[in-house]
Amino acid sequence: VAGVAKNATTGLGIEGVTVNVRANWNNQSGDVIATTTTDADGNYSFSLERGYYTLEFARDGFVSTFVNVASSNAIGACEGVLSPTSTEFRIVLTWGETPRDLDSHLVGLDDANSVFHIAYYNKVERDTDGNVIASLDVDDVSSYGPETVTIVNARTDATYYYSVKDFT
Repeated sequence: VAGVAKNATTGLGIEGVTVNVRANWNNQSGDVIATTTTDADGNYSFSLERGYYTLEFARDGFVSTFVNVASSNAIGACEGVLSPTSTEFRIVLTWGETPRDLDSHLVGLDDANSVFHIAYYNKVERDTDGNVIASLDVDDVSSYGPETVTIVNARTDATYYYSVKDFT
């Protein structure tokens, strides 16, 4: 099993991420059976017996993430996408090789109660003072993702709608 730990806001690899392996799927607190640290480009790899595992990706300054992986005789790729720790609300979409291009869409209300729509054709929405309300931080068009939408200071009195379109 090999892959890359990526920053959800940039799509770039993250150095120094601890990758822990636990037996079985959705196992977020069991015994760690293997561990490694990502290289300068965010790459990691393990040789694992055939089976089902949970990978934990953790690093200071980022929210940890867990990914299920099945190990077989073939080499499997598994990306871990981590969001920087912040007060922002972030939606991170990842997927496999197919479909090639999924598009994130976010609809909400701005500070003047007008509807905004974040997508590949409108990547940043600003308030009347020029501050960012929401943005499409990463727009992947060649499979796997991440496709990342961030809401800055989400309104508690508004509803946000997130959807995904298969652009391919």
